[in-house]
Amino acid sequence: MRYGMVRLTPGVRNIMLISGAMFILDGLVGLVSGRPLLAEWLGVVMEPRNDPARTWLQVWRPFTYTLIHQDFFHLLWNMVGLFFLGAALEESVGTARFYRVYVASGVLGALVAIGAAWFSPGAPYLVGASAAVLGTTFAFITLHPNETIMLWVLVLIPIRALYLGILFFLIQFVSAFSGGGSNVSYVAHLGGIASGVGMAHFGLWFDNLSPLGGLKRKWRRRHLRAVPQPRSQRASLLRERPSARPEPDPVEADLERQVDAILDKVRSQGMDALSEKERRTLDMHSTRLRQRDRTW
Repeated sequence: MRYGMVRLTPGVRNIMLISGAMFILDGLVGLVSGRPLLAEWLGVVMEPRNDPARTWLQVWRPFTYTLIHQDFFHLLWNMVGLFFLGAALEESVGTARFYRVYVASGVLGALVAIGAAWFSPGAPYLVGASAAVLGTTFAFITLHPNETIMLWVLVLIPIRALYLGILFFLIQFVSAFSGGGSNVSYVAHLGGIASGVGMAHFGLWFDNLSPLGGLKRKWRRRHLRAVPQPRSQRASLLRERPSARPEPDPVEADLERQVDAILDKVRSQGMDALSEKERRTLDMHSTRLRQRDRTW
């Protein structure tokens, strides 16, 4: 399989829309106030010694700093990277797991950057989604090291995902320890890479960390119920078909319950997460539906 031209997946689309909207809002707020207020409110404070309260106690900052970008090209390149291999990861593991990798990589990148700022202070605020994007990129590379990726460098160059990962890692590692005085937090990038690789390699998807999962299932069951027919229409149907309604087949009911659980798993984790038994169950259910349609 070749990756390089992929479709816009739901999770990637949502992050791109939110990031773009926040960039516009940040610009408008900056024009009105004359200060980068959103960066000051949402960015990670990189002063663990001089300002430990805001650095450590304002716990929303490691989650929100990925929404703010320094300039248009900062946003553009992050979203381009997210579109290609972030979308490939989402197609591979599902939207829910993709979100978890993205958030966890951003948080770990922020924590690593704060730790580095204790020894070598730099810019006062950390902003941008680079650590989160690199986390999703390296999670995909860890899961699919032998896939071919079409890398665009003036021309399209096919390269194995493993080699691309090694190249990206070396660039970030050398930049982090070269001491060039750049405002880019390469150590945050390394933290994001470590998160993506660790989650993919050890299977730390945090699938049970879904407090809204039960509510979503209840909502689906409630809103997918059959609409009751008017009483007059039901009476006419009973007159036309006076025979009693047959009892539901227990085997069929059990199969329906299994299929519902499997479909929930596909929505949260992707098709790759299904076992061979679950795939056979879906195939059997599909065959039963086709046979029923032919008999009708």
